[in-house]
Amino acid sequence: VEFIVDKMVTLWGDDASWLLDGENHPHEAHYLKLDCSKANMQLGWHPRWGLTETLGRIVKWHKAWIRGEDMLICSKREISDYMSATTR
Repeated sequence: VEFIVDKMVTLWGDDASWLLDGENHPHEAHYLKLDCSKANMQLGWHPRWGLTETLGRIVKWHKAWIRGEDMLICSKREISDYMSATTR
């Protein structure tokens, strides 16, 4: 999780940062797994974007929301971009 947060902070820019709240939270490492092999095996699905592209798109979407852009248009554009991306 820390790797993802660090990457998103870097992609966000603008002196973004994060800090651990210091509270005692349940350990989730055994729950948090990013693995699309089952979708690949059963559905023939492959991701069209890698992790960096995906996180960059998430940051871009949220920045658009903060600016008050029309999120329906923004979301449709993201779907179109994803669907037109070449699979690996």
